[in-house]
Amino acid sequence: MMSLAWIIKSRVIVIPLMFTFMLIGLITNLFQALCLPLWWIGQRQLYRRINTWIVYWFWCVLPWALESWAGYTVNVYGDVEVIKKYQNSEHAICVLNHRGDLDWMIGWVMIERAGMLGGAKAFLKDSTKYLPVVGWSFWLMEFPMLKRNWEHDEQCLSTASARLADYPIKMLMCIFPEGSRFTVEKHEASKQFCKERGLQPLKHHLYPRTKGFSYAVKNMDYVGAVYDVTFGFKEGEPSILGVMNAEPCQVDMLIRRIDIKDVPTSNEKESSKWLVDIFREKDDLVDYYNEHQRFPPEYELTTITKRPWARLVVSIWLTLLTLPMMAGLVYTLIFGSWTVLIIVGAILFIVNYMFRRLCKATAERSQHGLTTNRRYQ
Repeated sequence: MMSLAWIIKSRVIVIPLMFTFMLIGLITNLFQALCLPLWWIGQRQLYRRINTWIVYWFWCVLPWALESWAGYTVNVYGDVEVIKKYQNSEHAICVLNHRGDLDWMIGWVMIERAGMLGGAKAFLKDSTKYLPVVGWSFWLMEFPMLKRNWEHDEQCLSTASARLADYPIKMLMCIFPEGSRFTVEKHEASKQFCKERGLQPLKHHLYPRTKGFSYAVKNMDYVGAVYDVTFGFKEGEPSILGVMNAEPCQVDMLIRRIDIKDVPTSNEKESSKWLVDIFREKDDLVDYYNEHQRFPPEYELTTITKRPWARLVVSIWLTLLTLPMMAGLVYTLIFGSWTVLIIVGAILFIVNYMFRRLCKATAERSQHGLTTNRRYQ
């Protein structure tokens, strides 16, 4: 009898799930697009509320894939009382360090548990909106799209800051100030960048870009706090291919809430220094983590209860799409004419191409060079 582990790791089940994921995304994009007339006729808040519900049926698949499929263990450190008090109760900015390709998806595990997945936002490269299904859903959910050209991006940030002020559900704007995931080569380039400018380099992080953060905290005056999130990895290296192959990973996440009143928001020089100081604190936290395999004892290991909805949604999708699709493919292979086989083969090829392009683009975005990220440091 085949073991569950063999089934998970075999391409027999991975391929149907890959197509299911793309179909879920395309269905979601379709319903999002159908809601666009609401925006055009001035029903912006209704559009947002409906879209928040629609995208949850797609986005929740990703946290489920990490935890239930790939077997990721995500532990949370922080002040338990603060986390419980402010959970899903305020608009906020979230500052994360960028250790791997899937930091944003790991962050979504906690955002989903907090019930804020539909309100998740992030500053993204403008080219992201062209990524199949995921990028399209981000664009339709009003993610600010930046070109790393300050003349364009200042206008984009200004528009986004004003437009999102009346967002009807609690919103978490995620920022990766390093701009690219950490690698040895990029760290060397970061140290050279600091040397040329007389700055003290960071030990475990790339020197952060500060301009976008400073602009956000100054103009998004409706946020209540900045959440500082630091990742630590005990086992495994997160990657999209690793998730597809069900390779487990253990992640520790430290969450610190900083009231917006304690962040210098009016002066760009002061807010830039504040952000750099946060990353120096992150350096010390990673030092401690690497030595003790946990975060400092003043931060408690806490539990944010998993919600049942992601598993329920995935079960519905598997029932509605995956099982009928597998049965239909088997029937087609046995009884289908050559014309039908060619059409089905073409559809499978196109969906497979879109999925592979999505995976490749995600990896390339994380690998993006340091030099271009410094354009308006």
